[in-house]
Amino acid sequence: MQRAAIGVLGKAVQEKESIPIWDGEKIVWKVPEKELEQVNAAYAVNRAAD
Repeated sequence: MQRAAIGVLGKAVQEKESIPIWDGEKIVWKVPEKELEQVNAAYAVNRAAD
């Protein structure tokens, strides 16, 4: 699931396309640069633990 998220977020960032993101309170439309960094970091940690 993380790889799929990385693909979707990465494509949006690369194309500078706003996508809907849940911020914990509401849906906001933005280019998910920070979210991509967070998912990449979490994926790297999980891969290192394997």
